[in-house]
Formats: sequence, C-alpha cells, structure tokens
Amino acid sequence: IPCLRRLDFGFGRKYQKLLNNYVANNRKMDFQFRTAADFEYYLSFFHAMKGKRKPFCYPECGALLDLEPGTPSSTTTFYPANQFLGRDYSGSRTHRNLFFQFWDGRWFARQINSFNVTLPPNSLGFTPALPQAITPERLERATWLTLNRFGTDEIDFKFVTSEIGEFDMNFNILQTAEVQ
Repeated sequence: IPCLRRLDFGFGRKYQKLLNNYVANNRKMDFQFRTAADFEYYLSFFHAMKGKRKPFCYPECGALLDLEPGTPSSTTTFYPANQFLGRDYSGSRTHRNLFFQFWDGRWFARQINSFNVTLPPNSLGFTPALPQAITPERLERATWLTLNRFGTDEIDFKFVTSEIGEFDMNFNILQTAEVQ
C-alpha cells in the first residue's frame, strides 16, 4: 500500500497526497536452529539491528538468477537467462544490487549501474569489477541483494525439542541504498 498523508484544510473535501509511489514489499521467513550457538547468533543479530530500527542487506534465497548459456564471461556484466529480467526490474527501487557466490566459497555484493534491455542477450552492468569472471563453472549462485528491515521489535522462539528450535520473522524490503 503506498504511503499516503491525509490533508485537511478545515473545509470541503479531504485530499490525499501520495508521498511516494513505493509499494511496501513484505516477506515472512522461517528459521531453525540446532545448537545453542545458532540460537545466540540469531538473537545477537536481532539485537544488533535493534529490532526494526536498523536496515540490513539480505540475499533473496528463492529468487536465483540463472546465467544465460553461451554468453561471454565478464567481471562487470551479468547476463541473466530470463530475457525479461532487465525490462521488469530496470525501474525497481528495491532490486538494485546483486549477490554473487562462487564455488570457491567467496561471495561479492555489487550495485547495478546499468540495465541493457535492448537486444538479447540482456545484461546487468555493475561496479566495481569482480576479481574473477562470471562463468557457469565458477558461479554457484547469483541473486538479488535487497535492503531489509525486521517487521517487528519482538521475536518468539519455539523449542521443538530440548535442542532444536524455530522462529519465524517478517521482513520489509526497503528502497535500495548503496551496498557497502
């Protein structure tokens, strides 16, 4: 729902002014922890973010971006297999960063600075350059990196057994700032 402010001048109709055209995007995720260390990690991260006060970047787990087969390897351009990706996301205020994870365990976050949507293959240009080229043999996964905030100031943990626990958490996707 867009953010609206109601204006009342004391006479006649009330007008609504649209402050921005951003529609809130919320998601719910379920987490499990199997050890006391996992429990402490989740709890300390939640406290570090001060509940819903501090934003954080989080790679989208379910929105993997596949690499277009046969495209040239590059350190500054990603060629998605979905040919409509650039068209659909070029005006997005939330999906402006990419997360790359390579098979050697390294991962990188990059800000998109160009969407090439003219002719196939579509491409997403980013800066700064990666230390290694993006190839199907090296890239484990690529996904969107979104700016998020917890949706609540409270967290409820449920213990399934004496050692295994779970909780669910709501996130709000925010308009993207530069990834640091």
